[in-house]
Amino acid sequence: MSIVRNTKLRAAAALMILGSLGGLLAWRAQAQPHGSGTAAPSSAPGAPTARSAAAETATAAPSPGASAGEGGSSAKAPALWKPPAVTQGTKLDTRVATDPAAPEEARRGRRAVIDGLSVAAIEDLKAGQEVTLPLLGGDSVRGRVNLVQPDSTGWIRAGGELTGGQRGSFTLGTNGLDLAALVQLPDDNLAYELAPGADGRLVLSEKRLSDVVCFPMPGDGRTQQAPAAQPAASTSSAAVPVLSSRPAATAVLYMDFDGEVVSDPAWAKGATIAAQASPLTSDEIAQVWKRVKEDYAPFNIDVTTDVSRYNNAPVGRRIRVIVTPTDTASPGSGGVAYVNSFAQAGTRIFSSTIPAWVFNQSVEGVAEAISHEAGHTFGLSHDGRTSPAEEYYRGQGSGATSWAPIMGAAYGVAITQWSKGEYANANNHEDDVAIIGNTTNGFGFVSDGVGGNAASATSVSGGALNQAGVIAQTGRADWFRFTTGGGTLTLTANPAPVRPNLDVQLQVFDSAGNVVMQSSPDQTFNASLSISLAAGTYYTVVQGVGHGNPLTDGYSNYGSLGAYTLTGTIPVSGPQPPPPPPAQDPTPSITSSNRANGNVGVPFSYQIAATGGVYQYAVTGALPPGVSFDKKTGFLSGTPTSAGNYYVEVWAANATKVGHLPVTIGIYW
Repeated sequence: MSIVRNTKLRAAAALMILGSLGGLLAWRAQAQPHGSGTAAPSSAPGAPTARSAAAETATAAPSPGASAGEGGSSAKAPALWKPPAVTQGTKLDTRVATDPAAPEEARRGRRAVIDGLSVAAIEDLKAGQEVTLPLLGGDSVRGRVNLVQPDSTGWIRAGGELTGGQRGSFTLGTNGLDLAALVQLPDDNLAYELAPGADGRLVLSEKRLSDVVCFPMPGDGRTQQAPAAQPAASTSSAAVPVLSSRPAATAVLYMDFDGEVVSDPAWAKGATIAAQASPLTSDEIAQVWKRVKEDYAPFNIDVTTDVSRYNNAPVGRRIRVIVTPTDTASPGSGGVAYVNSFAQAGTRIFSSTIPAWVFNQSVEGVAEAISHEAGHTFGLSHDGRTSPAEEYYRGQGSGATSWAPIMGAAYGVAITQWSKGEYANANNHEDDVAIIGNTTNGFGFVSDGVGGNAASATSVSGGALNQAGVIAQTGRADWFRFTTGGGTLTLTANPAPVRPNLDVQLQVFDSAGNVVMQSSPDQTFNASLSISLAAGTYYTVVQGVGHGNPLTDGYSNYGSLGAYTLTGTIPVSGPQPPPPPPAQDPTPSITSSNRANGNVGVPFSYQIAATGGVYQYAVTGALPPGVSFDKKTGFLSGTPTSAGNYYVEVWAANATKVGHLPVTIGIYW
């Protein structure tokens, strides 16, 4: 069948779905912000809606298993597409599917082009109906539709359970031009995915179940299965603090702690989930946020607990992770998410409000599972081993430098990082950092504004130093340049105070490029140095490093990324004889940097330096809360209490003239 003919056939079939469900499409959910209890498809990008009780009754089956026909006649279970005439490839062996040494065909699984759809069956699709889903090699499964859910963008999705003694689920989606399906067989660790191929024809592919959904994420030992009957989701007894790591970012990772009611065809076989609120306290939620934001510090995405940030973000640039003890979506696991559901939200089988889930209850367990499950939504797969064969690698090393990959089971270690499979017998060598920051996800990496080499080094003045930065990509280094008349240099570079990913190396170079001194302690993640310098120009360099042997007991610099602060004292130039008095006062020239950085809760300082016989200083514009100014000395100091960029003008005056310089003060969490 030609591509054109096949596309027209798929479009015709999908349009028949739309026609037959015209009554459903006539319904429009009342717009309601997310967080009020029920999750449903969005009526516009960035604006999720809530399903009304009447609409849900009209589109959902009475209850799973309530309709007749666990073993009903084939007449009541029409096939939704024609069984493929030709199946290519070798049946997937899930035991070797992740072994890089296994033959490609064994790792790839079977696939077949679907040349026709059963229009007569699809046009009458409704909740409670039994259907047949043809697979590969002559196999098929039967199922019952539990939920049919249209959205205002033209997509209709259906979710249901397999019947006839087969455990599993299916999800369907169509918009009249495109068709997608996913059949999950957890007992076999297999999934069958129906999606357009590169040439536009529909292809049914056999995959490991864990390649399309997190199956199954180990818990942290504190998960619990929620009660079977829950009339409504509870709200959190603890106030959820409103926290955002990058309030100006377009992309959003929303952590939802306060309970939700979710009806989504992709979850629980289409049944409604009444998710209880997380039992974590406000302080514990803040600790979780600090850990997760550090995992995503290199990327231009806001890690937040603010529901309004999620509601206002565009579909395809947001994901919510519901933190709850109610593990209906994946009983007994630590969490679950669909691979690529961040960028594909609102298309194919994924609704515009498709969530990921976390069921752990400890601070560490919740934080690690949020980063892990969100990683799946950005396109990442599990980090395991081929020998011993395991889906999740739990890490290596011991004590203060024990390590594990975030996409493994990273509980109980000192440092967790994104990985590219550098440990022994790794079964996954994908570049986690590049995938998260790719153009498909669309948010990329952050820039801290610090120069990346000697030529572009950021100038800093003598005296007290307090700089903040982010190492966002492997091999990146932040360079600072200063000139001194000689004296003792003292510096300390600290990574994030809570569960850092960055292991810091601190170096000092002279103007000829020679290493004067460096620090990278073996058992800590920070670095400090103190050295007596001769007069001259020097460079201070901050970058991430590894530890030990990445194959057996350590890690490389690949995932050594994240936020840091650089503090200390730079020796100022020695006293110079005063110049002869000028015939007239020159215009003061301000020589201090036009940018200063600091952190909330950390002492900050900035010295206005100027030439031209200056005897008085001034600052115009709003200083960061907590920072004050001495007009006689030109010294700004204090402990900032609020993050943001603050734009001020600094002034220096002599008896007759004034000089000024615009300065940006960046205060970070």
